Amino acid sequence: MKKSLFLLIFLSFFFFQKADAQMSYVLGTSYTPTIPLSCSDLMWTTTVQNNCNNFAYNGTSHTVTGFTIEVNIDYTVGLICLGAIQQVQYTYNIGMLPPGVYTVATNSILNAVIQTTNNSSVTVATCCTAIASYTSNKSFGCEADVDSFTFTNTSVSTSNEWYLDGVLSATTTNFTAAINTAGTYNVQLITADATCSDSITQTFEVYANPLVNLGSDVNTCLGETELLSAPTGNPNYLWNTGSNAEFIWVTNEANYYVTVESSDGCFTTDSNYVTYHSLPTPDLGNDTSVCQGETVTLDAGSYSAYSWNPFANTQTIDVTSSFPYSVNVTDVNGCEGSDTLVVTINSAPIISFPNDTVKICTGETATLMSPGTFDSYEWSTTETSTSIDVTAESNYTLTVTSNMCSNSDDVYVKIIPLPIVDLGMDTVQNCEGLNVLLEAGNSFNSYLWNTMETSSSIDAQTQGTYSVIVSNANNCFGTDEVFVNVNALPIADLGEDQDLCTNEKITLDAGIFSSYLWDNVSTNASLELVGADLTTGVKTISVEVTDENACVGSDEIVITVVDCENAISSIDLENNISVNPNPARNFIILSSEKYKNFQVAIYSTLGELVLEIENLNTSNKIDISKLNKGIYFMNIMVDNKLMVKQFVKTK
Repeated sequence: MKKSLFLLIFLSFFFFQKADAQMSYVLGTSYTPTIPLSCSDLMWTTTVQNNCNNFAYNGTSHTVTGFTIEVNIDYTVGLICLGAIQQVQYTYNIGMLPPGVYTVATNSILNAVIQTTNNSSVTVATCCTAIASYTSNKSFGCEADVDSFTFTNTSVSTSNEWYLDGVLSATTTNFTAAINTAGTYNVQLITADATCSDSITQTFEVYANPLVNLGSDVNTCLGETELLSAPTGNPNYLWNTGSNAEFIWVTNEANYYVTVESSDGCFTTDSNYVTYHSLPTPDLGNDTSVCQGETVTLDAGSYSAYSWNPFANTQTIDVTSSFPYSVNVTDVNGCEGSDTLVVTINSAPIISFPNDTVKICTGETATLMSPGTFDSYEWSTTETSTSIDVTAESNYTLTVTSNMCSNSDDVYVKIIPLPIVDLGMDTVQNCEGLNVLLEAGNSFNSYLWNTMETSSSIDAQTQGTYSVIVSNANNCFGTDEVFVNVNALPIADLGEDQDLCTNEKITLDAGIFSSYLWDNVSTNASLELVGADLTTGVKTISVEVTDENACVGSDEIVITVVDCENAISSIDLENNISVNPNPARNFIILSSEKYKNFQVAIYSTLGELVLEIENLNTSNKIDISKLNKGIYFMNIMVDNKLMVKQFVKTK
């Protein structure tokens, strides 16, 4: 057990000693370039002094950067170094290189740590027909360029390799690269033919565009001046207004842009649209006048903020006093506008009708007049005159206005009914010679007939229309009228007075009427007289007749009862004397075959003697042409006997 422990300690000591020793070993390196160095691959030979032959060889690698070649020989260290010191050679094919002088650095690497580095140089000669050359479309670029770098190959070769900063980027004849990041860029072209290659490297700069920021688009108000500024420190500026300054002042709405050129010749353009908003135009309306006690609401309209004088910050204010009110408003764009309105407080007009109630009679018109003078008038009937005529019972309101203030008053129009007077039937039948009593009643204040009488009743005798106007206590008038139709009295005609022989009888006919009354109380239309029943002598027989109009007429006849054996009877006269024509116009002829001489007397209906003729022979003409038109009675005397004949005289 003790021996094992000792051995373990010994081995551990030995291992750490060997490991420490090997880390201090120097690996020798040398190179033997293969001859020739041109037109073929470059073969690089390295001699390594290996102090421990049990080190693990991992291989050889290389990199070519421009004209620098770095060769790495890689080993891994073991735990124990065994074997004697030995030299080992490694030959490495670096490949075909463009002609030129190269620096070669050979590194011995142990456990990824470079132990030694040997530097040397080698010249690669040109021995092929491939000659690398190219041109470019621009010598420098800007970050914001839209167009790319275009490299045009002017070489004569069979193959091409383009490298951008050492990175193979294309194998085409020409090379286009969109390089828009600021920096320095190496563009290498390696051309080759069947035996060799050539290369050319050029450096290009991409510059940053100048930083230009005019800021956010500007929203401003009409009348304002806005400043647009580009960054300072650049050599050139060009605004679309034509200005070359770093900043401009603008007063009009437009899209403004500036192009800024940096000292590297790169351009940047930025724009700013300046919007000019119209100023808000609050409209409080025209100056106004209101009446005392009224409230005026002033409305500035819909905006973002308000400032009134007197102070308020609301959209509307209610005012009750005279003052020049003003408001400043701010809209959503921050623009301000204002308006002012003068409010004047006026007193209301005074209106009062002298009478609250006006009375008129039915059918009359009431004229309602304004009790004063004002600027305007408006009745409840919608009329706008100073007065109105009304006929209906109602309450009427007049609203008047002065200085824009209104007031009103009412007047009630009461309709008084007209007095009703009734004279009875529209037509009253009366008889000739009689009076009709027309009565208007006793309940009225006054009466006025068209006969100019002022009593409550009158007697009407003549035919015509009678009317009366009455008034009541309210001085309203009523009227009625009646037509009085005067009917002629019925004419009862019992004929001429006549004789009645004691041995004869006669019948007296009163005519056709509604009723009859003889003096012997008979009510028949006719009356028979028998001479034998009568004593001789003169007797008067009368009759009253009533027609359909209740008019009464009468007639009477004288009957002489005689002893016919010794005298001429009236019947004999009636039968033997004729009067023709009847009616007559100019002449009447008496005709009789029995009697020759007559005495004739003609009377009017009034009993006036108008014509008298003595000793008139029969068949003689009686001239009546000078008599007036009318009814006449002719008395004819023959042998002391009288006969009465009635005739009508025409025109």
